[in-house]
Amino acid sequence: MKRIIDKKLYNTDSAELLHKWDNRIYGNDFRRCSEILYRTKKGVYFIVGYGGPMSKYAQSYGTATTGGEDLTVLNEAEVIEWLENHDGAEMIEKYFKDKIEEA
Repeated sequence: MKRIIDKKLYNTDSAELLHKWDNRIYGNDFRRCSEILYRTKKGVYFIVGYGGPMSKYAQSYGTATTGGEDLTVLNEAEVIEWLENHDGAEMIEKYFKDKIEEA
């Protein structure tokens, strides 16, 4: 996926894939949702998400709803929070070791 936001190109083909997550709903379930975290060569983080017509990626077309996709740019704090909520502890330790402390 390629998208230009604020005159900046976000390209999944050239960015580093850091972490994948899905809600473990498979098949044709309308609630299915998956997200992939990427980092650009300049260190900017973004998520590409996909989902069915009952997911947060749903798109309305008149009276109908269909699945969709979106690209969201995240700051460092949002990335850490997303990883905390999406089974990404290893990535937090790898990329944000200086931001965490022992409990």
